[in-house]
Amino acid sequence: MFAVGDEKQSIFSFQGADPAVFGRLRDHFRKRLAGIGRRLQEVELERSHRSASAVLKVVDKAFENPAARDGLSFDARPILHHTERAGQAGLVELWPTLMPDDEPETRPWDWPFDKPSPESPRVRLADKIAATIKGWLDRGEILESAERPITPGDIMILVRSRGTFADQMVKALERRGVPVAGRDRLKLLDHIAVMDLVAAQTRGAHAAALLQLQGHLLQKIENLYDQLSNSLAHI
Repeated sequence: MFAVGDEKQSIFSFQGADPAVFGRLRDHFRKRLAGIGRRLQEVELERSHRSASAVLKVVDKAFENPAARDGLSFDARPILHHTERAGQAGLVELWPTLMPDDEPETRPWDWPFDKPSPESPRVRLADKIAATIKGWLDRGEILESAERPITPGDIMILVRSRGTFADQMVKALERRGVPVAGRDRLKLLDHIAVMDLVAAQTRGAHAAALLQLQGHLLQKIENLYDQLSNSLAHI
């Protein structure tokens, strides 16, 4: 039997990932193999081919804290990574957290309820990211790994979820004339414009059904009236 797994994927707990199950199954098969005189061959995949050393050092540093590491591993082993991209450039830059302003938002009375305020943290963050990228492009910032200026296609923006921030990010880039491919995946039924169209269609369908029912009831009433009229005429 050959199995590959990564208990650090327990970050996807909302999809059922659980490092405890990973560890229990490993121990289960280790005991089964020991019972027939065999040994479980465990190969740790600690070398990264994707990330540079600077990124991996930040990850390892973050998980030095036992509270941060809790639940990430079945047996609470230290989190260590090594890179195959030794000598390649890398940088992790931490920005201050953007907080809501203390002053109340000043919105016109007719401001759309689903449109975020320009003072909201997510809009300000999207503007800051877009301005940074625009600065790189205007200055001809060098991509050291390729020894050439950065192009829009070299940049990827990762978000925690594809919500309103992703929309604001695309709009902020477009306002500055930065080419952007847009969101890579869109749930149509979760988009406000599509939700409005579905609601309008549903309402229209109900209206059509009510109109049909009204016609049917009127026809029944007319038939009943005719029957009563005929009955009275023969009295």
